[in-house]
Amino acid sequence: MDTTETVAAPAEQSTKRRRTRTAIIGGIGAVALAAGAVGVGLVGSGAWFSSSKDLAGNTITAGSLVIGDFGPGGGGTVQATAVQPMTATQAVDADNLYEASVVDIDITNDGDIAFDWETTLANATIEASDGVTVLDLANVSVAWDTDGAGNWTTSSLSDFITNESFSGTDVAPGETQPASFRVYFDSAAGNDYQGAIVTFDVNATATQTIEVP
Repeated sequence: MDTTETVAAPAEQSTKRRRTRTAIIGGIGAVALAAGAVGVGLVGSGAWFSSSKDLAGNTITAGSLVIGDFGPGGGGTVQATAVQPMTATQAVDADNLYEASVVDIDITNDGDIAFDWETTLANATIEASDGVTVLDLANVSVAWDTDGAGNWTTSSLSDFITNESFSGTDVAPGETQPASFRVYFDSAAGNDYQGAIVTFDVNATATQTIEVP
């Protein structure tokens, strides 16, 4: 009986094992490359989460710049009563001990934008109590605190109308900024000025406050 076995040579077995490992490794490499290719495709397609929203009908409304009525409490008129003769020194007394008549203008911001302002007087006239006697407007004088710190200046009403004005800055919406002056007759004015009526116009101009950084 023939009991001969055929056994592969060691060199041949080693060659087969190398081929098998090479085939497996090559297969793994192919899978890895395929997964990488899919990842590149996701990035390129912009598949990150996102959201968007549109809002229509939006509006922009301009603010308003409005000067309120003049006078205390926004009464709309300014006036002085019991005006009397005195010297310029008496008229600018810090405590007004000589009772120069005070005219309150007061500037109120009725808008919604802060403003700076300037006020001038115009069209002054004077009429005697009898309606006949001619009076001289040069005998009507005014005094005002130029900076709010007690530095007073005086001039005739006529010169003030020509050369001077009152002003203020940064009046906030809803705020009232006081503005006033004193009025008196020169000491040379005689009895003809008793009961006389002086009229004048007040003109105020406001401009938007510009804040400098």
